[in-house]
Amino acid sequence: MTTFKNLLKLNTAWLLLSITCLFACNPSSTLTSSPSPELIEKSPILTLSAIYPTQTKRPTLVPTPNIWEIQQCRKAPNVLEIEPDWIWQYKGDIAEHGRIEMLLNFTEDNQILGFAFDFQNVREYQVFGCLEERIFTLWLHQENQVDAVIQGEFPTTDPRGNYSSSTVLTSDLMTGSLLERDNLESFQVYLRISSGTYGTMKHRFQLAGTEDDNLILDASQQFISAVANNDKTQVVEMLHFPVEIWMNGARAEMRTPEVFLTYYNSIFGDGFRERLAVTFPNYLMANAGNFVGTITQFIYGGGGLAFDEHGKVIAIFNWEEETPTPTAAIKP
Repeated sequence: MTTFKNLLKLNTAWLLLSITCLFACNPSSTLTSSPSPELIEKSPILTLSAIYPTQTKRPTLVPTPNIWEIQQCRKAPNVLEIEPDWIWQYKGDIAEHGRIEMLLNFTEDNQILGFAFDFQNVREYQVFGCLEERIFTLWLHQENQVDAVIQGEFPTTDPRGNYSSSTVLTSDLMTGSLLERDNLESFQVYLRISSGTYGTMKHRFQLAGTEDDNLILDASQQFISAVANNDKTQVVEMLHFPVEIWMNGARAEMRTPEVFLTYYNSIFGDGFRERLAVTFPNYLMANAGNFVGTITQFIYGGGGLAFDEHGKVIAIFNWEEETPTPTAAIKP
């Protein structure tokens, strides 16, 4: 019996050593799926030395990459054949989060660059992502911190049936799951392509004839601030007359500052001034077709502004659409 017990202990030790070495000595056998943030932050890295302190060699397990750290994209075939010199607008929703929209550019290096706009919380995120065949990962971040990760695919068919079941989709849809920092629950994501325009995230407005994107981005914020502060002089100085105005369901063309100031309160009324104050700073696209040479600023809750290539406002559209009640604090 004593001999059997000693043999059993010896076999058990060898079994434990074999199981440990199966993972520690063979990195290819490790799991490839991303662990939860809790596992990443709290689980210790297992080593043979922790079990057998007298071992001279100390191979360690290779940890799975931290999903909250932006990864380098791997080069892979572009099976979707997405043009690298176009910016695409996607619109959709996240379960229990509501409406979300994105501007995305797919580069030749399998990177996805752009912006995401969260309408429920009135938040704008910068997007960096990787695309490998039909699989993507998007990191949504603000001020150098990743706040959420979306992992999913470009499906060949539409799970919601908005496209014909006989249609083989390419980059038309993005579906997947969103995971937020400090929240282990995931949420379903559904995005449909809405429109596209020529450009990249380095030169978004070149179709309008603008070489420096900051010219338009700065002009947009300057105009919105002038309206929010009721600085009528500054507002008028940033207009290019004649200015096209849409309000109360009607179109008007105002040719002089005097006429514009006469209708000033109506132009920015019906909550338009307040919605301008919370508009996403980077939700701008160069226009194509009959409107080429202009740039549209999308306004939270409906409406928009149109800029020329010099950053002057040439049109103001005051119309409202249904939007969620913001849960974030709105600054005047």
